[in-house]
Amino acid sequence: MNLKLKLTLLFFLSSITLLLGSDEPKESNTLAVNGGSISYYGSSTICYNATPSTLNNSRTATSTGYPYITYQWQSSTDGRSYTNISGATSTSYKPGKLTKTTYFRRQARAMYDLGYSNSIKITVSPSATTGLISSPPSSSICYNQSPGTIKNHYAPTNYSSIQWQVSTDGKNYSDIPGATGLEYTPVNLKTTSYFRRQITVSCGAKYGSMSVKITVFPRLNGGTIGNDRMICYGTNVGRYGFIGAVLPSGGNGTNSYQWQSSTDGSTFTNIPGAVYSYYDIGTPTSTKYYRRRVTSCTEIAYSNTAKIIVGSPLSGGTVALNSSSQSAVCKGTSGVGIKNISSAKGGLYNIQYQWQSSTDGVNFYDIIYENDNSLTTSTLNSDTYFRRKAYNASCDVQAFSNAILIKAKQLTQTGLLSADNYVIHHDNYRNTTLKSVYPAKANGNYPIIYVWQKSTDGGNTFVDIPNSNSLSYTPNTISTTSHFRRGAYISGCSTRAYTNRIYVQVVDKYTIADGDWNDKTIWSNNKVPEPSDNVYILNDVTMNNPETVNDLIITGKGNLTIQSSSILYVIGKIDVLTNEIIISSGSKLIVY
Repeated sequence: MNLKLKLTLLFFLSSITLLLGSDEPKESNTLAVNGGSISYYGSSTICYNATPSTLNNSRTATSTGYPYITYQWQSSTDGRSYTNISGATSTSYKPGKLTKTTYFRRQARAMYDLGYSNSIKITVSPSATTGLISSPPSSSICYNQSPGTIKNHYAPTNYSSIQWQVSTDGKNYSDIPGATGLEYTPVNLKTTSYFRRQITVSCGAKYGSMSVKITVFPRLNGGTIGNDRMICYGTNVGRYGFIGAVLPSGGNGTNSYQWQSSTDGSTFTNIPGAVYSYYDIGTPTSTKYYRRRVTSCTEIAYSNTAKIIVGSPLSGGTVALNSSSQSAVCKGTSGVGIKNISSAKGGLYNIQYQWQSSTDGVNFYDIIYENDNSLTTSTLNSDTYFRRKAYNASCDVQAFSNAILIKAKQLTQTGLLSADNYVIHHDNYRNTTLKSVYPAKANGNYPIIYVWQKSTDGGNTFVDIPNSNSLSYTPNTISTTSHFRRGAYISGCSTRAYTNRIYVQVVDKYTIADGDWNDKTIWSNNKVPEPSDNVYILNDVTMNNPETVNDLIITGKGNLTIQSSSILYVIGKIDVLTNEIIISSGSKLIVY
């Protein structure tokens, strides 16, 4: 046996001896394990049930006798007795949530030898409770009052400091300066507020107790009793003498009222029996000032002061057109005059005017800057009613004149032409009629004038066609490709409205097919197209043999179907204006 074989056998036997040894790890005179070191960069003190940062590998374990090292992380609550952490076998370890102070270390194993890293202690703050607070004597208070003291029901535990907080929405809280005791007495409150007691624990965490809501009734507002107004002498206005009155708001909802009156607007006396939110004035015989006093939740508030002026009734007067012929004008006309027939009268002091307009005769709107007793209209684009409002600003009364209707003549429908496009030979125009689908319409029984127009520059510029005043039009001659349209306007008016356009294409040479391509009888020139021909497909055409044409245009109502094994060569261009080219399986369309 040679030397190399002997050494290999001895190493193999030694390995077997080691593997068959005891299962318990033991110190060895030949193996030495250095457990390495670990580090922790998080907070050494964490809150109860919080998760610490990762325990990192600072220095990897080493062995002088065996190259393969495995790891096992261990934990302890006393720093002496350690237990393995299931699944924690990496060089670093991320602990879960902790509820008590814990020590961590890393065990390194090289075969049967063990080594340990340094241990790291993570201190866990004790579990804290926020305690319980009680509502103050008054949980619903009047505006700008204090609710009393918020009492401590159960004291908090394991805390380092207390801070009372306040919120107006129950969500966003802010600290109350100086409020650091177990109990707290709020200052006078003007808004509904939420209070809670927040504790800070040794780990720095903050916890808030349940909140206490203090409802603050809104500040008492006396409301309004309306504006100054003028009434006719002898009119019984009753309980509705004040227009636009608004009831008081705020307080605790339990209100008591007292109406007061004055002849000078400064010294007021109570009106006997007027103790409701409204007041029945009855039939006043002299001008007086009125106000309403309201008491609620220890507060007193007053409404505005309103003056009732007794005057004479107001009439709006009458108006008429300067010329009766202007009762109907063309759309876009301006400068129609409406004159004063009789002025407004009544009321108190000066009467002011405001002209109004309406498109339905019901809902009228002020015309800005039109305040004379007569009116010259601006541009009229629709039928419009006009009236004059007379009003007296001192007593807030108004009256209206009669309404004048001025009609704006206009087309409501331009009409419609046939949407077909035409392709004709220059000698075949006599049967081309441009047809009307429906006529133009106006907003009244007004005569409508028609005029046809033509464009030869692609529809950019149109010119009138003499003596073309019918709904449809048949051209005397069409020598060039053109666009046509029909204009309409109301007799006596200049504004025109135009229909859609009809495109008529004029060609010098064409072939028109309807049926089988190879049947010469279907072509307009009684022959199958040649390579120099321009082909226009107006109806359904089927091609069964190879063919060559110059230009190919699909228009009208037809499709071109190229059957299997057929080839169509197009030397010029292809225009598919309508419908489609159907290329069957095995067929081809080749464009040069």
